[in-house]
Amino acid sequence: MKNIGISQIGSVFQLSKPEKFYDLLFEISNEYRHQILLLLARKPLRVTDISKKLDLTSQEISRHVARLGDIGLTHKDVEGLHHLSHLGGLVIQLLEEIEFTSQHSEYLLKHALTHLPDKLVKRVGDLKDSTYIHRLMDFLQLIDRVISEAEDHVWFMVDQYPLNALDIIKEALDRGVEFRTIEPERTTYGPHFDLQDSEDMMDLRRARTTPLVQQRTLESIDSLVFISDKIALFAFPTLDGDFDYRGFTTVDEGALEWCRELFEHYWKKANPKVYLSPTETLPPPQKEVIEEGDHERIVLRGQDDSRVDAQAVQDAVDNYDEVVLEGTFNFGINSVTINRSVIVRGEGRDGDIPTTEIYKDGWTFPSPILAQVFLVQGDDVEAVIENIHFTDFNAYCIRATEAQKITVRNNRITLETGLYRGIQNIAFGDAIIAVLVHDGFPGGVVIEGNYIDFALDPLYGGQVMLWAMDDPYYRPNPVEHEYYSGYGIYVRDVLSDVVLAGNTIHNMSARAISASVNNDSKIVIKDNTIVSEVYGSYVLDKRWAGIGIVIHPSWRSKVDQAGRAEIKNNVVEYDKPNFAGIMITGTNLSPEGTEKLADGAVRNNSIHLAEGAVGIIAESCERFDITNNTISGSAYYGIGVFPRGDAKRTSQGAYENVIEDNDMREMKLRSADENSRGLFDDRAFKGTKAGTAPAHLWLNTNTRGSLVKVKHGETVVDEGEANTVLTEENKA
Repeated sequence: MKNIGISQIGSVFQLSKPEKFYDLLFEISNEYRHQILLLLARKPLRVTDISKKLDLTSQEISRHVARLGDIGLTHKDVEGLHHLSHLGGLVIQLLEEIEFTSQHSEYLLKHALTHLPDKLVKRVGDLKDSTYIHRLMDFLQLIDRVISEAEDHVWFMVDQYPLNALDIIKEALDRGVEFRTIEPERTTYGPHFDLQDSEDMMDLRRARTTPLVQQRTLESIDSLVFISDKIALFAFPTLDGDFDYRGFTTVDEGALEWCRELFEHYWKKANPKVYLSPTETLPPPQKEVIEEGDHERIVLRGQDDSRVDAQAVQDAVDNYDEVVLEGTFNFGINSVTINRSVIVRGEGRDGDIPTTEIYKDGWTFPSPILAQVFLVQGDDVEAVIENIHFTDFNAYCIRATEAQKITVRNNRITLETGLYRGIQNIAFGDAIIAVLVHDGFPGGVVIEGNYIDFALDPLYGGQVMLWAMDDPYYRPNPVEHEYYSGYGIYVRDVLSDVVLAGNTIHNMSARAISASVNNDSKIVIKDNTIVSEVYGSYVLDKRWAGIGIVIHPSWRSKVDQAGRAEIKNNVVEYDKPNFAGIMITGTNLSPEGTEKLADGAVRNNSIHLAEGAVGIIAESCERFDITNNTISGSAYYGIGVFPRGDAKRTSQGAYENVIEDNDMREMKLRSADENSRGLFDDRAFKGTKAGTAPAHLWLNTNTRGSLVKVKHGETVVDEGEANTVLTEENKA
């Protein structure tokens, strides 16, 4: 094998043998000799000068410079000044590469540079004056700085578009700053941004399509680079190919030039980003005009292409009265906003499954943005969404707010797992909601016939940390993303009647159905099937793992009695610990001034709990009929009437309710334990004589005037006032 050596031009000294290479490494590996080389790189020095700077004796310095001279890295002139030789200068320059890599060895052990062009890897020493950024938030703030301080240009190559900096990008564009961007072909949105309304989306489109912006794409992104005329920010992927947003920043001109060359290397390889009109790739829309009035219908076939599918649907809902979707639609990172009255429906079913499929891809976790597949919004909007299979999304699938009327019917909304799909929220954990309807809707809300499942494979998609599964006292930490909070249907602050009927909801870790009742509205929750094989997320209230159906007053309710509710003919089955079946709650979840539910009914429901908490919970409610329900399995309590006591707000009590003809004979009472004590200490049992003894029915001290009829063998604890309790033995 031919030996490759380093030679000093103009000197009799040559390094051409392998042993000379090792001799060189040995000499320069000494800390003091390396420091001497760095000092001499600035200017020639005498031994006494070097001695003072390094705080060593002249004899020690003389010995070190002699060794450096012996291998040709330094030489001495007639005046006694030691100089760095040409070879020494070359070695110092080459050592800069090793200096950078050794200084940041911990980072480079976990991050890869091998994908970079060889010429830049060999010049990595140009980055020696860069500052390491180890905190995610610092990195994100520096993105803002790069853009906000730019005067001429900003170039960035990113794995996800920096939506958190959209406002700053718009300001830079207003200043005339030119942008070049390189993104993945399947672009994702970056963190910490709220795209909850159409104005935000329009701002994004303007920021990406202005003449001041040139965009290109690559199949994959190997480095992150943000560079302006003043400052650069860059990061490398982890060994797994992901980005953890830890990297470096620099204002050094040599490092800036290195970053520019890196960006330009990829810019030459990238393809121009093209925004296509749906008509460029889709066949001409099949438009059928129905003769009845001005109603128009358009039929669209999905291309399974994120570049065109969402825009095609958006154009359709903006211009037609009825939109019929066929095939598979890939919305990518995009949402479709419905701000006019329209019917959107999928065409065809295969058995019980719609054949029209919509999914989103390209998003990351945790998701702090209000992302959805469909957003319905607008004061006069009446929208229908039906017969569509939604198979992948983050945060919300269908979200409707401040509209006139919404109908969501016969859709299938499924995920392999709810893990890593939610929106980051301190209170709710990583919350993911299939259908969210809130604020407004004087024309009413109908959600019926939908199939919802967030853990198609429960073993894969619905388990808490494996080591905690058998611990009955373990509560997942939502802040640490240990689990997701799954909500099937969530309706709140609606101004008119709500019907939630005939839905099948599987594997919700938080709430299958949660709804609030306004004083002007009535809510009917009927014929739903709620089944779960996954563990609960214990959100909002650490006593219940999760609850099948929850109703409570709307925050809009400001009168003594808030609306009417009817919960009937539902099936609720949970086979994991500490779930509750149905909950009627009052002011404890609402601000002061809203009041309890009245004149409602919980009838003919079937509830089965395995090691459950409570079958039916009734808190602050009046004149409710809780009748003909069947509760089986095992739980601490079958029916519990547990309004909180509050000296300042005595109206929180539960009065004049009727509880009769419920069958709890097949429900085994769980023994009192640490969990049951924590379950009700602050609510049902504080100051009571009975303590935490499980019972089929419990009326606490804040109940009054209720009529209760129980079957033979069912235990009752009555600590209220003027309640009438009849058993089968004393009914006669």
